Amino acid sequence: MTYTIRVQKSPEYLQVGNPDLLIKNFNSVEEFQAVANLCDNKRRISWLESLIIPVRTDNFNSFCKDFFLPGLFNEALKTKDVALKIFLCIMMPIYDIITFPIRLITVIPRSIYNAMHPKEAHPFYQYLINNGVDAADLSVGHVYLETEWMEGRRGLGQFESNRNLTTQGDTFNFMHLPKSVSSIRHEFSRRGVPDPVSQPQIEEID
Repeated sequence: MTYTIRVQKSPEYLQVGNPDLLIKNFNSVEEFQAVANLCDNKRRISWLESLIIPVRTDNFNSFCKDFFLPGLFNEALKTKDVALKIFLCIMMPIYDIITFPIRLITVIPRSIYNAMHPKEAHPFYQYLINNGVDAADLSVGHVYLETEWMEGRRGLGQFESNRNLTTQGDTFNFMHLPKSVSSIRHEFSRRGVPDPVSQPQIEEID
């Protein structure tokens, strides 16, 4: 049985400007599980919750967006539908202004929480840094993580192919992020009949 993890900046595989940040192969489930245990995916914050809590306080640009106009920057401007975008650009600033006093109250406890739980303290972030990934490539607070496990191979030479191959991919957060910033992308595929081996449980946690 062989196992692989692949880390990219975004889910757009083979897209220009989206190289693999790390590819790591493992020959035992124990090695694979040791890395899987580091993969606690931090929670995505809904736009309703972001109206009362400034989500990001780790850098000035993100803080200004999340503190002053979270609905406009994190929801309205991220919407692709033109008609909906126009509507949200009109309505969201109103909600942002109405809820601003609440964010003014929650900003200090939120800043303390973020200072105690920076992305740099996340075990998987530290694992990537220790394996040669540039910190600049992790600056946005999320990556795309793909895991793959395969039992054996079949065929010879150019006819050789994978047997019992399972691939799973998810957007992975090192810190709490607005949902619109860290868009959910989930991929799952199977080829053959994979063994029920242990695998990274990429779940959102508080």
